[in-house]
Amino acid sequence: MPENNTSSAYGLEAWCSRRKEWTTADESIVQEKRTSSPALHLNDDQKISTYHSLILERRSFSRPIPLGAVVDIVVHGWKQNGTWPTDEQAPL
Repeated sequence: MPENNTSSAYGLEAWCSRRKEWTTADESIVQEKRTSSPALHLNDDQKISTYHSLILERRSFSRPIPLGAVVDIVVHGWKQNGTWPTDEQAPL
């Protein structure tokens, strides 16, 4: 069955447009969350304490925090308990 190039192009264009809507954040909301999230301003001891609460005690945050902050907390916990490989760099 031959493919209709016009239909394919429209489908791709629609998909790209929808994907951009889903993956592009409103910068004013991002900036507000960035400045108001306490998880972004934790020292190493607080990150370890938060890791213990989240992972070992299976507690959850009372509100959403950025994924990057969670990754930073988890990597700190893994480094502290020895499960993070010593020759690996943490993601930025």
